[in-house]
Amino acid sequence: YHWRISDNTGVVSETSTGINPNFNFTFSNTSQAIKDFSVALTTTLSTGCFGDSIRTIRISPVPTSLFLIDTLQFDCNVMHVQLEAVQKGLQEYRWVVEENGVTTVNVAQANDQFQYRLDRPASTGTNLDLRFTLDTKNFANCFSLSTKQTIVVPKRDGINASFTVTPTSQSLPSSTVNLTNQTNAGPWTYLWDFGDGTQSTDAGISSHTYSTFGRFSITLTVTHGVCSEVHMQQVEILAIPPIVDFNVDPPNGCGPLTVNFTNLTQFADANTYEWDFGDLTTSGSINPTHTYYEPGRYTVSLSASNITGQKITETKQAIIEVFPRPKSSFEIKPNVVYIPGGILYTNNRSFDASTYEWDFGDGNTSNAYEPQHQYKDEGIYTISMTAFNPQGCSDSTKLVNVVKVIKGGQVLIPNAFSPGSAGGGGTGSSSGDGKNDMFLPLTRGVVEFELLVFNRWGALLFQSTDPNTGWDGTYQGKLCQQDVYVYKFSASYENGERFVRVGDINLIR
Repeated sequence: YHWRISDNTGVVSETSTGINPNFNFTFSNTSQAIKDFSVALTTTLSTGCFGDSIRTIRISPVPTSLFLIDTLQFDCNVMHVQLEAVQKGLQEYRWVVEENGVTTVNVAQANDQFQYRLDRPASTGTNLDLRFTLDTKNFANCFSLSTKQTIVVPKRDGINASFTVTPTSQSLPSSTVNLTNQTNAGPWTYLWDFGDGTQSTDAGISSHTYSTFGRFSITLTVTHGVCSEVHMQQVEILAIPPIVDFNVDPPNGCGPLTVNFTNLTQFADANTYEWDFGDLTTSGSINPTHTYYEPGRYTVSLSASNITGQKITETKQAIIEVFPRPKSSFEIKPNVVYIPGGILYTNNRSFDASTYEWDFGDGNTSNAYEPQHQYKDEGIYTISMTAFNPQGCSDSTKLVNVVKVIKGGQVLIPNAFSPGSAGGGGTGSSSGDGKNDMFLPLTRGVVEFELLVFNRWGALLFQSTDPNTGWDGTYQGKLCQQDVYVYKFSASYENGERFVRVGDINLIR
C-alpha cells in the first residue's frame, strides 16, 4: 500500500509504503483560509497488478483572537482606547471588558474594531485594572481561543490649577498685578503666560509688571505627565488718564466778547475734545475761539478721552463774564450857531452809562453829562459822544456835519416878564417859577452889549454890559411894582455894525 498526501499547492506533505493497509495522518491548517488536502492510495498485488484512489479532505482554519490596543485619548480625566482585531473578515467578534474584575461590556458584533471610553479614577482613589478579552468565530463556525490584555489606568492627578490676580484693572503709571498661585501642591511643572509676550516657570511668582496699556490674558498651565490643566484670568491696564485743563483770554470784557481758549490737556486723544461754552454752543477744536453775544456769567467745560476711552471732564464755574454795553445817543440844538456868543446845547439820550466823552469837532472835548459849547471859528462840525459804563464798556455815536457855525448877529427882545417875589439880582436865580423870571435880550454874534432900564419918569433902574446878566425886576433890592418900563438896548455885531433899540417892557406880578 502506497499513501501519498499533498496540499492544494502540490506540496507533498507525507508518503508511506508498506503492507499495512492503515495509515494515520493529522491534518492542520494554520492559514486563515480553507485548505484542501489530496490523499492518494495506490495498491499493488503480488502479481504486479495495481489500482489507485484519490480523496480530497477540506480543513477549515481556526480563527485568531489577537488584537491591538490604540490609545485615542489619555488626559487628566479621560482614557479612550480603540481595540482592533488582527484577523479581519470573520463572522463574529466578541469583546469583553472588565474593570477591576467586574464585567462592564460583553458584546458580540461583526465589526473588528471596538472603542471604550472611561473616566479616570478620582485623585483620592486607586489605579484601575482594565482587562480586554476577544473571542472570534469564522464562517465555518470555528471558534478561536480567547486573547486577553490588561492595562492599568492611573488615578487622576489632583492638580486643580487656580490663581488670583489683583487688581484686575488699573491705570498707568500703575501697571503691576499681584499673583497668588492656589494650585494644589504636587510634582507639577508650571508655565505662566502673561499675555504680553513674556512667560515664567516659577510656581511661586508673586507679581508681574506690564510695560504698556492694554487688555491681557494671564494663563497658568500646570502639567504632570499627560495631565495638563489651564486657568486663565484677564487684566486691564488703562492708559494714563487725561489731565484736563485750559486757560481763557480774556476772562471778562464787554459784549460781544471774543474769548481765546488755550487747551492745556495732557495724555488725551486730540480727536476726543468736547468744549461746552455754557451758551448752548460746543466745539471739537483743540484751541477754539468763541464769541459771547449776551451779557452774563458763563461756565465752561472741556472733556477729553485717552486712547483706552477713559473720559475726564474739567468744568470751571462762571469763568467767563460778559459785561453789557451802554447805548450812546444824543441830540444837539441849534444846528446853526452864530458867533461870537452862540451856544450849542446837547441833549444826552444814552442809557446804561455812567461817564461820557464829548468831541465837538473843533479840538474841544467835555466829560459833562449835557455840556454846552461855544465855537470860535466858522465851519461845519461833526460831534461825537462815547458813553461808558462802570465796567469800561463803551458805545459811540457820531453826528456827521451836524452843526454849522457862522459869523453874524441876531437879537431877540421880549416885551414882558414875571419876576419872583424877591428878585434875583439879575443872575437868573430868582425866587420865581423859573419861567420868564428875568428880562434879558437874546443875542447872537454880539461883541458889545449894553442894557438900560428906566421907569416912566426916566429914572435909571438897571444897567448891564454882560450878555448873560439881565434885569430881575428889582431896584435897590426891592421888587418893582407891576407896570410898564422903558429899556434901551445897544449892541455891536462881529462885523462892526451898531444896533440900538428902545422899547417898553411889562413887569407882571
